[in-house]
Amino acid sequence: MLIADDFVFLHIPKTGGTFVQRVISEHLPDVDIGLYTHTCYDDFPEDARHLPGFYVIRNPWDWYVSWFHYSTEWGARRKPSREISSPRKRVVWEDLLRRGQADFREAVTRACHADYDVGAAFPTLDDHGWDLYSAYVMTIAGPVLDRTDFEALRFERLRPQLSAYLRGRQAVDKRLMRAIREAKPDRVSSHGAYQAHYDVKLRRAVGRRTAWLCDRFGYRFGAHKDPARRRPRAIIDRSAGEIPASSEAAQV
Repeated sequence: MLIADDFVFLHIPKTGGTFVQRVISEHLPDVDIGLYTHTCYDDFPEDARHLPGFYVIRNPWDWYVSWFHYSTEWGARRKPSREISSPRKRVVWEDLLRRGQADFREAVTRACHADYDVGAAFPTLDDHGWDLYSAYVMTIAGPVLDRTDFEALRFERLRPQLSAYLRGRQAVDKRLMRAIREAKPDRVSSHGAYQAHYDVKLRRAVGRRTAWLCDRFGYRFGAHKDPARRRPRAIIDRSAGEIPASSEAAQV
């Protein structure tokens, strides 16, 4: 999360949010990034609820590739004897990744079919049938999805869209704009083009489970051009320029 004087940011995991929070907090005064980066909107302070804001959305197939590789690399780095304090991280590591033993197909299949302790990972969800990515979106940004004063930026074009969103905001200057263009990405995992990770069955499974999100935001498997050009409902695209969807490091 991030709360500035005239906007808020909701951080959905693996959508470039760490980059967003870092460049903004380094160049804007009086910014609150809170104690928990993936804070749900319902847990925002009451005095910030009137503010407009934004969040970042990502192609579901690409999201699962990034999530899997980052999570397995994180698990490989941690000390086995160290207890995982976050219930959500513990569920991901133990239920979905089987402590690093699950391959991509198994982990994503489990995530798609909610074959994990959804109640422990997402205690505020009324419906425990959400796939993992949808569960993150709904718990963090669900309350603002239909608000006209919130915008959904695209991970695929994050730098130009973030610049466009912030341009003209209070205290935004050239240094922040330059940082958005040039700053290095954060928490980038190692993997190639997301399309290469899927066979037909797994591709369709992700598509079915995230159909609501694909329909709302215009995502399709293998689409390299920015789907925001179709202008789906509740999306405002005010930027120009395009970044290849398969080049994660170049984006955030």
